[in-house]
Amino acid sequence: MRLPLSKDNFAIIISVYAPTITNPDENKEAFYNQLASVLSGIPRTDKLLLIGVFNARIGRVNDKWPFVMGKHGTGKYNSNGELLLTLCSEFELIATNTMFKQKDEFKTTWMHPRSGHWHMVDFIITKCWDKMDIHSTRVVCWANCWTDHQMLRSKVAFGIQQKHNRQGTSKPTKINTAKLSIISHSESFEQEMDSALAKWEEKESSKPDEEWAALQQVVYNTANTYLGKPERKYQDWFYPNDQELQTLMSRREQAHQSVANQEIHHSSIQRFLQTATRTHLCTEIRLVGRSRALDNILQRIAKTSLGEIPMMDEMARAIAGLKDGKAPGGDGIPAEVWKHRGDNLFSRLHQQITNAWEVGSVPQERKDASIVTIYKKGDRTDCGTIEKSLFFLQQA
Repeated sequence: MRLPLSKDNFAIIISVYAPTITNPDENKEAFYNQLASVLSGIPRTDKLLLIGVFNARIGRVNDKWPFVMGKHGTGKYNSNGELLLTLCSEFELIATNTMFKQKDEFKTTWMHPRSGHWHMVDFIITKCWDKMDIHSTRVVCWANCWTDHQMLRSKVAFGIQQKHNRQGTSKPTKINTAKLSIISHSESFEQEMDSALAKWEEKESSKPDEEWAALQQVVYNTANTYLGKPERKYQDWFYPNDQELQTLMSRREQAHQSVANQEIHHSSIQRFLQTATRTHLCTEIRLVGRSRALDNILQRIAKTSLGEIPMMDEMARAIAGLKDGKAPGGDGIPAEVWKHRGDNLFSRLHQQITNAWEVGSVPQERKDASIVTIYKKGDRTDCGTIEKSLFFLQQA
């Protein structure tokens, strides 16, 4: 049976009855071969519930089968159980009966007619990567099913992974700005930038967007070609520093033990601080109310016009104040590239800013911010799980 869960997700429910242990081996092999052919046709994205009477005992020891059964089985395994575990291992399935710690009366489903011992021969099986969707699997002792098998019930809550279509343009490749710290590379980079700007024919345009797009392309391509991508660094494993780490951990334990042995009256100190804080706040409120300081604050007149066109020395100080090692904006040009710009690039950048100042319009790309949302734990579709959002703008 195939049940629709969402637009592209389905739940497959298969009910089986396996041959008993007294049946010939040919019948058992034919049954498991037929079941394997059915399982091989199930899409990987679909949920699966394999339910039925398998007449197999898989035991309680999961050392040989750690991924297909839990640690809470019962009894010993037999040949039918080995066939079932082999099938589960082949298709990455797990018997949910053995996942939950509970009394044996809630695990066993069938009583042997001669010995009177109860065994686990009925199973509810699902895919290993969907085992977190199974909340419980246990026997319903009070249910009367008019059979010698107990009813087995499982509480399931299938989690559906929604598809998110990525939108927007690809992120520019990072530039290895570490080379600019070397004087020889910095001087060579300035020469490369001057050469690239000399070859670039600036098109006359009154639109700041077009001017900025052309200048940005030349600067980024030159920096990316000359500096290249940063080399990926791998963290060293801690085994070479194992002795030093052990010493630090011992010192940490000793410091923690010394603090724990001290009798510090945290409650009295906390009450004292709270009282002092409240007293200080009350005093400040009374002083502000008496002096009416807020009425005496001079209100500044809002300016509606822009100032004078920025000078080249002002722009140079602004660029020098940019911090190194920060992530670039959407253009992919870090601050280090603008600092090692050269006179030619500096004059062109100042000309572009002057044109935008006179036209009264800033390129839209420099106004658009990259928004990165940081979530708390929980469902991301709930707006209440949003902790804060970060806005990234271009640095030029």
